[in-house]
Amino acid sequence: MSGLLIRNHARDSWLLLLAGLMTVLCLVSLLLLSFSRMEAGHPLFGAAVPDSPLQQPLQQLLGEWLDQGQARLVRQGPLLVIELDKSVLFQDDTMQLRTDSQPLLQQLAQLLAEAPCSLRLAGYSNRNVDNPWQDAGLRAAAVARFLLQQTTMKPERLQVQAMSVLFLESSRAGRVDVMVMSDADPTNPG
Repeated sequence: MSGLLIRNHARDSWLLLLAGLMTVLCLVSLLLLSFSRMEAGHPLFGAAVPDSPLQQPLQQLLGEWLDQGQARLVRQGPLLVIELDKSVLFQDDTMQLRTDSQPLLQQLAQLLAEAPCSLRLAGYSNRNVDNPWQDAGLRAAAVARFLLQQTTMKPERLQVQAMSVLFLESSRAGRVDVMVMSDADPTNPG
């Protein structure tokens, strides 16, 4: 009789352990689900990033390019990033800006010149070029030069970066990103 009680007790202890593990698994799943649905303004995740006053005017200005997938407007923390595809910026495999894109770039330059912000232009190299850093730098510099020529914007407000796409996804190849950071933002180094 005592042997039967020991076997039943051993079987019941495994069931209790399994029930306890399932409970912990359910609680962890609920916790992860609740974290995934929290808004950025929650105290656990820091203060919410307010919308940039430039976001709406940029969406209106870039409307056609955004609709055609030739540009993207992305919010990355305090930065507002304008991703410009090489097909709308540059003539085939050159560093020359397309003449049909210049009127829109001119309007973009005017809008950004009037805003209290700093700009960082990141040029991405094409794949299979001899000098990817030079290729990327020349792309960013061409856009920066155009922005400065079209406005009275001070050069100190601009930074130019060269980015190689050797280890990045190919969608960035030849692209130029214009990163807009508000001068009122305390994390802005410029």
